[in-house]
Amino acid sequence: MPGSEGSPLRPGIVLLITHDEGGGVERFVARHATSLAAEGETCWFLRPDSFGGPARLERPGEVPLTFDPKRGHAALLSLLRGAVGRIEVHHLRSHAPRFKRLPLELGVPFRVVMHDWSLLCPRATLTRPDGGFCGEAGPEACASCVSGYAMMPVAAPRGVAALRRDSAALLRRAERVVVASRDGARRIRRHFPGVEPVLEPWEEAPPPPAPPGQTPWPRICVAGRLTRHKGFEVLRDCAADAAARKLPMDFVLVGRSMDDAALRATGRCAVTGEYAEGTGEAWVRAQRAAIGFIPSIWPETWCYAQSVLVAAGLPVAAFALGAQGERVAASGGIALPLGLPPGRINDLLLARMAGLAMPSQSERPPLHA
Repeated sequence: MPGSEGSPLRPGIVLLITHDEGGGVERFVARHATSLAAEGETCWFLRPDSFGGPARLERPGEVPLTFDPKRGHAALLSLLRGAVGRIEVHHLRSHAPRFKRLPLELGVPFRVVMHDWSLLCPRATLTRPDGGFCGEAGPEACASCVSGYAMMPVAAPRGVAALRRDSAALLRRAERVVVASRDGARRIRRHFPGVEPVLEPWEEAPPPPAPPGQTPWPRICVAGRLTRHKGFEVLRDCAADAAARKLPMDFVLVGRSMDDAALRATGRCAVTGEYAEGTGEAWVRAQRAAIGFIPSIWPETWCYAQSVLVAAGLPVAAFALGAQGERVAASGGIALPLGLPPGRINDLLLARMAGLAMPSQSERPPLHA
């Protein structure tokens, strides 16, 4: 039977329930687990082996165990009881419905860390099928949004209203609900009355950045992985507008996107490819950009790409929503109204860069240097 093998169980283990999709969640969980280990804690991880599939229990130094959603729930529960001293819920959306109730079933203290809006929205991003911000519509309006959404049987098998009821029960039982921004705290209070989140920024404030070694160009730098809700279409359309109007500006994505070829095809957007952990600041500095841009069109709960741009010494432009908008407002960056047309975005960015000279082709650094 799963769970009958391996080393003896040790009381006081911390179970981190998360997903297996990488990105900012994985970055946070990995760093946090390292901190817990440094404090003498033993961390186990529970991840879905696939979206809605078996749960995979990872224990230090041991072969992972998998538990089938239909037949393995009782075995997993039995293994965890008596071993786990507390739980951290980082992500439940991609777990099979039977496993989503584990934090309540185990009967140990748990806290919930909000990495996105999957406890409110089956899509996790509060965006419509076309990628635009939904404005946090009520469950009734959500029905048409998620109609035909392929992930519903796992993300919200009983519908949006039931998802929010279940989430409210989870959050109210939690010892602590952690958010990284005041914007996130406001959204939690609005949708889950009686829940008082605790503010814990994901990162320490970086030291003041070193001044750029060379005069910047009128170049806009975007960092990270761009999907639709992360602003892929915003960047593509801004680059296309710059080309169509022959504006003295260009863009570079330090990272990758859902369609790098489409960005490059504008003639005004270069794509470097994904950078390794810890090297983003150096890659951004190498582009000699004048402004960093977060084109994300959903209310982020945090944004590591924004931290990379800030650490590289760039003023940042972002839409005025979510954690990204909150941070831009606090830093004196460029707050853009959500939905601003690409041409108007470019006009505002260009005005901020007035007087900077465009580089010649020979001056531009190779993208993979």
